[in-house]
Amino acid sequence: MSTSANELYGSPKREISVILPVLNEEMYLEDSVNSILSQNFSGAIEVILAVGPSQDATMVIARALAAKDPRVVVVENPTGRTAAGLNRASLHLVTQSLSESMDTHRFPMITVKQLLRSSMKQARSMLAE
Repeated sequence: MSTSANELYGSPKREISVILPVLNEEMYLEDSVNSILSQNFSGAIEVILAVGPSQDATMVIARALAAKDPRVVVVENPTGRTAAGLNRASLHLVTQSLSESMDTHRFPMITVKQLLRSSMKQARSMLAE
């Protein structure tokens, strides 16, 4: 059964962007992206890959994933630094109402619903200050 973000957390839209800053992640990237895209979530999901100057096939895999699924977007991150990748992705490509950044090593254990709970809790905390 799909559950919308509206139903779960009062979000005005059922959309989420997941930003993955990646560097030398050929072993984890495809599984992580597939895990995100296969979530039981009724809203729109996009995955933004901020790819650093990897020494392995990370960029090749990222481009293949983007070619296969329009919900995957590749952004080059020339410095390879996480903060720079997050900034490049979030400033130019985030189109959904909620965004989360993730580490490719841990995403398969986290569901989109958990991400939404975390995002909404942070938003409520910031509004209460």
